[in-house]
Amino acid sequence: MKNILLILTGGTIGSCSRGGALSVRKEGSILLDLYNRVGKSEGISFDILRPLNILSENATAGDIIKIINTAAGADFNKYDGIVMTYGTDTLAYCANLAAMALHNSPVPVVFVAADKPPEEEGSNALANFSAAVDFISTEGLNGVYFSYRNPGEETKIHLASRVTQAAPVTGDFNSVANLHFGTVREGRFTLNTSPRNPTPERIKEKAGFPLPISQAPPKILYIKPTPYTDFGIYGLQITAAAAAVIELYHSGTGSAEGEASLAEFIKRCSARNIPAVLASYPYTDGRKYVTTEALEKAGGIFAYRMSPEAALAKTVAYFLGKKEISLAEYLARDLFYEIIE
Repeated sequence: MKNILLILTGGTIGSCSRGGALSVRKEGSILLDLYNRVGKSEGISFDILRPLNILSENATAGDIIKIINTAAGADFNKYDGIVMTYGTDTLAYCANLAAMALHNSPVPVVFVAADKPPEEEGSNALANFSAAVDFISTEGLNGVYFSYRNPGEETKIHLASRVTQAAPVTGDFNSVANLHFGTVREGRFTLNTSPRNPTPERIKEKAGFPLPISQAPPKILYIKPTPYTDFGIYGLQITAAAAAVIELYHSGTGSAEGEASLAEFIKRCSARNIPAVLASYPYTDGRKYVTTEALEKAGGIFAYRMSPEAALAKTVAYFLGKKEISLAEYLARDLFYEIIE
């Protein structure tokens, strides 16, 4: 018998249609009902917790911390794994922070979400949930993952530290650098044997016991720049922030000329002792543009070879912890394979 803790938080996977609009169910779990109905629950026992019940677009930092602490407080000697239902809109942000905070979980914590409510025709809810349970039941790995099937694909298991925001228009989910961890087909997990993926043996080396994180989330300013961005408008906002995280262009660059540039913004942050995290720098061969050098000289802290979502999550996690090392050192420390080798 496998014992699984099911943590319900709402989202599309916990919703139904009311008057033409989707809203979270007030009680019960149609997802688990469907799973039992198709006869997949033999040999599986579920305990259910519902720490909150919201659409994920309404989630605050405090809500995400509450969800993570619910998992951190589980009896890891009782459960073989944890399944966490969550909404697609902010899934990547919650899953990445969970990967940092629960990176040493001794049992698998697997996020699941859905493109449509479970009862709606064509929904991938049951497939995603079933794959998560199969992964927990057969692999026995530790750490944090995400189970999701894009249209026309097999159900993939992603390392939660690598999952990125769903694609616009299609809503498809992927891992940074397309490095999904593996696939589940007919109840069997198959590892993606890319050399840039960790082996199960390496993952098991990280097993431990996570601790609850602080309930007081830091204020982080997140900026996704474009050629139209005037960084001068962030002068007032930055004074209240614990840090700023700026998503760089794919080459690890950002604007470095003029008063409206990212370089000048970083200088203003440095003058106020506010870290400016640059997400992220992709190269391993020492290659740098002159613009990149200007951002570094201005005082920017590079997050190397990880998704912007992971860089944001690590920055948040740093300020939720004891800060025993510098932010730059913390960003360089690989917590759960968020850094692509």
